[in-house]
Amino acid sequence: YLGPSIEALPSAPSYLRFHSDAMLVTDPAMAAFAVIDLLHDGVDLSVFAQGTPEYPDRSTTVIALTPSLTDGPALTFTGPGIASTATLQVAGLPADFAQQWNANRAAFPLGVDMIFATSDAVVGLPRSARLSKDES
Repeated sequence: YLGPSIEALPSAPSYLRFHSDAMLVTDPAMAAFAVIDLLHDGVDLSVFAQGTPEYPDRSTTVIALTPSLTDGPALTFTGPGIASTATLQVAGLPADFAQQWNANRAAFPLGVDMIFATSDAVVGLPRSARLSKDES
């Protein structure tokens, strides 16, 4: 699935099809992967595939393009793979992202995973990551 601003780029759909042989879908609930631009498309985690109890891995991995991983509101996470805490400052997250993430986490092992990407860095946020209580 491509967010509207990505899909509108003249070469993006054909580039992805050619280089990855990916089948593009128009329904985000059918996507194994989604590419969105946080500044132009926003994000609503509930519209993506959440997986099933039998196959939680059949959820969507959302790749969210952002201009910065240091200029957004500070969100602190804990959980598997994080030594103590990890703080992210992702530019372009919607004001209700903490609520969306908490709802996503509450459905574990279902839910989406996220990858935040800039032009020179990536950060993965698995559905098992817990947002610190003071930010929910």
